[in-house]
Amino acid sequence: EEFAAILPSVDAEGLAAVAERIRTAGEGARWEHEGQSLRVTVSVGGARADEVANDDPMRGLLELADRRMYVAKRKGRNRCQTADPT
Repeated sequence: EEFAAILPSVDAEGLAAVAERIRTAGEGARWEHEGQSLRVTVSVGGARADEVANDDPMRGLLELADRRMYVAKRKGRNRCQTADPT
């Protein structure tokens, strides 16, 4: 599943810290299903308002965060990606 968190006035460092807190909170969770214990992973993509065009900032934020989330998943899941890979 996916969800979005709107964090006004958060800088790059703050975004990375919040993303990591979300990831680690989910990391320890276990789901029991049909006698099996399933591990939960959380892949986080984050974006800041100053990284997107002003013509449609909400759409830009969601698209950039979504793109970064898929980068985190491709890197092995259970990761945070709050900046473009270098």
